[in-house]
Amino acid sequence: RNPLPFAAERGYKGAIQLLIERGISIDQTSNVDATGPTALVLATTSGHKDMASFLIEHGANIEAVDEH
Repeated sequence: RNPLPFAAERGYKGAIQLLIERGISIDQTSNVDATGPTALVLATTSGHKDMASFLIEHGANIEAVDEH
């Protein structure tokens, strides 16, 4: 799994901040083959509203969809 969606799903804001500072794509999907939900989708479905807001403030695509 990719690190940004993994951290977003678990609400690890510090990890997200570090990854963004290091230049990781804010819209990285959960799977390395670019399928699966984005960090924003995972944060939202996991109930991390503050994380979702943080991702949106940092440019997450609110219209991104996965293959499912």
